[in-house]
Amino acid sequence: MGAVEQIASIAEQALKELQEEIASLEFQIEQLINKKKLAETKMKSLRMFIETNSGKTSAISLPENQVEELLDDPEEVFADMKPLSGKELSNAIEEVLREALPNPLHYEEIIKRLNSKGIRVPGNQARNIMNYLVRDQRFIRVKKGTYTIKPENDVTDVNNESPYLPEGVDEKSEVIQQ
Repeated sequence: MGAVEQIASIAEQALKELQEEIASLEFQIEQLINKKKLAETKMKSLRMFIETNSGKTSAISLPENQVEELLDDPEEVFADMKPLSGKELSNAIEEVLREALPNPLHYEEIIKRLNSKGIRVPGNQARNIMNYLVRDQRFIRVKKGTYTIKPENDVTDVNNESPYLPEGVDEKSEVIQQ
């Protein structure tokens, strides 16, 4: 074997080693990307949990065994909670408000009750719930952050009082205030 052939053989061996090293690095990069995605998913779930429960002691109560699970696999803890949007979410809000009649509910209480039913509001929960409450004509604001079902024509009694509004709140004055 001549000197040129020997150099070519060494170069081929070095090339093969570099190809193997690149393949190994690409595999490690893929594993790191998957780890990063998993960490981002956990982070998103934990942020949702913190946002839902910040400043509240009973918004979502988890059994002790699920606290560790929340830290290990937050998606598993929230797997039973289905995110709703659009008409489904408006209908769920209406259901929560109807169940509370004749009492109106603050938007934070609405979120708490939706979560307890296994319904997750996507994104920023407070902002999204407020958007639905303000935009949907089925809901009426009775005071800052507090809503109830807008009275229907056939629910007013003989004294012109609606079971949907708290005592002392007049439907006409409320409509004007909005």
